[in-house]
Amino acid sequence: MNRLFLSSLGFGALCLTLPLSLTGNGIARVSESGMITSQDEDAQQAPVQEETDLDRDMLEVKAQVRLLRRSLRSPDKNEASLESLQILQTHVLAAKPRIPRNTKDLPEAERAAYVLAYRADMLKFLIIAIEVESALIAGDMDGAQELFKSFREQEDPAHEKFTDEG
Repeated sequence: MNRLFLSSLGFGALCLTLPLSLTGNGIARVSESGMITSQDEDAQQAPVQEETDLDRDMLEVKAQVRLLRRSLRSPDKNEASLESLQILQTHVLAAKPRIPRNTKDLPEAERAAYVLAYRADMLKFLIIAIEVESALIAGDMDGAQELFKSFREQEDPAHEKFTDEG
């Protein structure tokens, strides 16, 4: 009887662990059809959007904003802040004439106004970046930090309007 119990226990354990070992990452899902799939398979089935030049520019802008958030706190990091601002401005200038990905989802009659609104927001972003740079060059750390706050305040509403994040 012990042997039968141990065999049953081993078979039961195998039945429980088999789906986990089959997925490779240990996480299994049961699809609507009853098939066991892994998260990797689910991710492969989802459509993948190709990264655009605008995506790459905005990722670099985001990285520079992160660096600025730290470097603007310290006057001895002004050179690093100025360098980050230069890189940021370069990528904002490159991104400004590009067309946001979600523009194609809009009705034809709304597209031109949407693209102009995007460009206007990019100009505001660039102007604030230049004002932050001017304050740093003038030695006005408090002014640079205040301007940077307005820079950050514009970021989320712009993403809500012009990306799929919103």
